[in-house]
Amino acid sequence: MPTRSRLFWGVLIFKLVLGTFFASHYLRELFIPFVNYYVLSGYQDPYQHFVALGRTDLFPYNPLMLYALTVPRQLFAAFLPGGVETVSFAHLFVFRLPLLLCDLAILGVLLGWFPRERSRVLWLYWCNPLVMYICYWHGQLDIIPTALFLCALASLRQERYRSAALWLGFALATKAHLLAAAPFFFIYVAQKKGWKSAARYAVIALSVLVVFLYPFVAHPEFRQMVFGTEESRRLLALRLPVGGSSGQGVLIAPLVILLLCVRFFCYPKRNWDLLLVYLNLVFATLVLLVPPRPAYILWSLPFLITVLCRQPKQYGLPYALLTVGYFLNFVLGPQSDVLESLTLVAPELAARQASFSSALCNNTLWPSLSFTIFEAGLAGVTLSTYLFGVRSNQVYQDRNRPVLIGLAGDSGSGKDTLTYGIEKLLGAAQLEVIAGDDYHKWPRGHESWKTHSHLDVRANNLHRQVEHALALASDNTIYKPHYDHATGRFTEEQAVVPKPFILFQGLHSLSLLQLRTLYDLRIFLDPQEDVRRLWKVQRDRAERGYTTEQVLAQLDKRTSDRAKYILAQRELADLIISWRTVAPLLPGDYDTAPALCLHVQALNSFDFSGLVELFRDSGVGIRQYEPFLDGRWQALELEGTITSSALAEIAAQLIPNPDELSAAFHFEEGLEGCTQLIFLLCLSSRLKVAPWMTPLN
Repeated sequence: MPTRSRLFWGVLIFKLVLGTFFASHYLRELFIPFVNYYVLSGYQDPYQHFVALGRTDLFPYNPLMLYALTVPRQLFAAFLPGGVETVSFAHLFVFRLPLLLCDLAILGVLLGWFPRERSRVLWLYWCNPLVMYICYWHGQLDIIPTALFLCALASLRQERYRSAALWLGFALATKAHLLAAAPFFFIYVAQKKGWKSAARYAVIALSVLVVFLYPFVAHPEFRQMVFGTEESRRLLALRLPVGGSSGQGVLIAPLVILLLCVRFFCYPKRNWDLLLVYLNLVFATLVLLVPPRPAYILWSLPFLITVLCRQPKQYGLPYALLTVGYFLNFVLGPQSDVLESLTLVAPELAARQASFSSALCNNTLWPSLSFTIFEAGLAGVTLSTYLFGVRSNQVYQDRNRPVLIGLAGDSGSGKDTLTYGIEKLLGAAQLEVIAGDDYHKWPRGHESWKTHSHLDVRANNLHRQVEHALALASDNTIYKPHYDHATGRFTEEQAVVPKPFILFQGLHSLSLLQLRTLYDLRIFLDPQEDVRRLWKVQRDRAERGYTTEQVLAQLDKRTSDRAKYILAQRELADLIISWRTVAPLLPGDYDTAPALCLHVQALNSFDFSGLVELFRDSGVGIRQYEPFLDGRWQALELEGTITSSALAEIAAQLIPNPDELSAAFHFEEGLEGCTQLIFLLCLSSRLKVAPWMTPLN
């Protein structure tokens, strides 16, 4: 929360002042008396009480909305004048507190989604005149279900599905209009977790709703006030008659929402932007095709702002038209109660509301004209955001198979280290690592190792690896043993279920053409040779109990196989990662930790220009940047250090639709994190293009 911002505190104080002095009759004559009775009566059923009095329109909300308003009313009861119908400035202040809390919650969610756009979020949302008018002048309550639904979406984006289902249940327990958005929510969950999981989370959300409805739903008075009022019938207002005198007709708003749901379901893939855009379409439909109340626009507002934060110049004009149209329709139109909201402050001026509204509506064209301007603004900005969402969803190609990555390099070149970094980026739940050592032909100590080294392709079942890659690429489960380095033996065969990303990591991952053609990205690790020998000695002494002399003898023995079978893969990669010393190593010193720089050679089809500029701005040293070494390669060499948070900020600027790759990127500090970011940039670039456009070697 931007607690150091003067703008934040200034607007906060302004909202509290507005909320303390101004309120329409909705808050003064309906909502506050309803909650007053509930508290003062010792929590007797207010729905039954007021329906018995013939006041059936006081509180058309589900019970959790009542509880949300009851908490501050009870906490501050000692400071409030008594009486069910009594409404004072203190009442207005207390009843605005839950609205302010929800307002802050929405601000927090938006700031979490756009951490680099804090100023823009403050201006677009926190200073939004629509929010100020609806919540703090007029006194509508719709910001409460909106905030709860945004919390559900925030949990969903973090892949905390149980938490998201609970928040959605709370939102449904405040206002029923969110039932229209629930199918889109669970279709998105099903894409991520499968339909069984989506059904389980739907049961959680509905269970929360039932728990809150249970004390009241059996009472006809509750059903009449919540489900049988004009408010609830607005969804059915626009109807296209068919069948002559039979009374049948097509309900336009439900029809459109069903069609949107079907269309959303039919997308081969749905990214985060598309979900938000379709949720906005649902809520915009309820405004465009249903006689709207002043607060209905709040349902769409956070979703419109998410697009404005991304494309402020392109969509600023339609949004401005929407804002102007809203005030023309609800402040200067037939539904205006702008003066009536001054009742506690200036009752004489408030009494002129009727004559003010009458004067506005003397021209029979004005009510329709003001409403048309509002609807045009909303339709324009909704169409613009829809096009944005569709384009965003097409950034990465539709895929019907896992993403396959090939990572090759000699023993001791850093394959496990980079694999760990990739796992931190993509998430262990999304990444399956296929180790090349699992395809050795013989266990440790076998006679054949006397005539073949592990680097020799003839000592490995590479064609079986191809068969497994083809099966995994077709989304089929494979069965294979695992080579245990601690024992030198193979385990029993184990099932390997495809995950969204599959990394083939080993000595020969790029050796076979058929295997290379399956990869979306091909990586080769080629550290400076004396650095690799240093790493190999240090690892084998620590993890495998070898002496320095044994490791060096093995390295020397494998020299010819290294040149023939390992280094031959170098030129077949898309990305070559090398670690080099800043200063020469001392011969024979295998206990040192030398300062290193990172050298990257990559296909020149990858655009590193933006990355280089952001690295420079972050203080990373650029030792070399040649965007065109020749017709195939480019080179980049880095030194220095950089924080993981700075790398995350750079990734947020360079990687489009990051939620399609991972729920959250976790970077290492320093140049290791730079390696992760370069890998991520290359992977993102490759996934944007169709497979037939990927160059083969």
